[in-house]
Parts: sequence; structure tokens; C-alpha cells
Amino acid sequence: MVDFNSGKGSDVYSKLGGASVADMFTSFNEACPDLAEYISDFAFGHVLSRPGLGLRDRELAAVAALAALNTSERQLEVHLNAALNAGCKPQELVEVILQTLIFSGFPAAVNGMKTVQKVFKERGIVMTSGV
Repeated sequence: MVDFNSGKGSDVYSKLGGASVADMFTSFNEACPDLAEYISDFAFGHVLSRPGLGLRDRELAAVAALAALNTSERQLEVHLNAALNAGCKPQELVEVILQTLIFSGFPAAVNGMKTVQKVFKERGIVMTSGV
């Protein structure tokens, strides 16, 4: 079993954390500890902890990439929560999803926005229309 409160990725994990990340790790720890360890060590310990970009910017990039893929709703949900935990403003996340419209089309933007709405509702975030 992987202990996510220690190791190279633990600082990043604690900053981005939240229930969705904790649930993912718990689930993987039970089903496949190796996958949990790879995520902890590689994603959190090596990639997300690199210098050059702050966690906030890394999470904006993750949200954009996952929304553009239009195949990773659960991962998008996790990274939307992580982005909010890293200091992103709700309106910034809406704008990132809108940006995917240009590069990935309406289906990706619509599905991404549905996931944004779900996360915002769960967190009690109320958005007003417009910029």
C-alpha cells in the first residue's frame, strides 16, 4: 500500500488534494497499489513538482488537455477540483473550457462544461453568466 502522506509527491498531493484525489488514491491502493505508486511518484513526485510552472498553471494546462481529449470525464473532474485547490478562479476554468471549442469542437466544450457545472455544484460555487 502506498502512503500518500510521505514521499516525493506528498507536498504536491497535499496542496492539490481534496476528496476526489483522495478517493482516487484509496481506490487504486486497494485494487492496484502499483498504479497508485506510479501516480504518486511519477505524476506528483516528478512532473507536478518540477520547477518552471506553478501548480496553478499546471492545473490549468491539465484541465485544458483533459477537456480537449473529451474522453476523460473523471480525470477532468479530479483536475478541476485540484485547479480550484491550487488557486484557480471558477471563471478561469470556464474560460479554459471555452478555449477548447476552437481546437476540439463543440462536443468537447459541451462535455467539459457539464463537468465544470458538476464540480461547481458539488462545491457550492455559483456562476453568473458572462465575463
